[in-house]
Amino acid sequence: MATLAYTPEDEILPSLDRGKRIESPSSAPTQSLRHQAEAARAKIRMDSRLAQEEATSSPR
Repeated sequence: MATLAYTPEDEILPSLDRGKRIESPSSAPTQSLRHQAEAARAKIRMDSRLAQEEATSSPR
């Protein structure tokens, strides 16, 4: 009969579980919100640029 001994691998499994929790969907909304904010700023810049081009190209 073999006895179970404590091995360093026993420590690796819990740390991998913690890493999975860090990358869980709960952290995804932060990146998603950051991405949405960046996209909104880019759209505002593009709209402003188009409005400026229209204002300078249209005859008055």
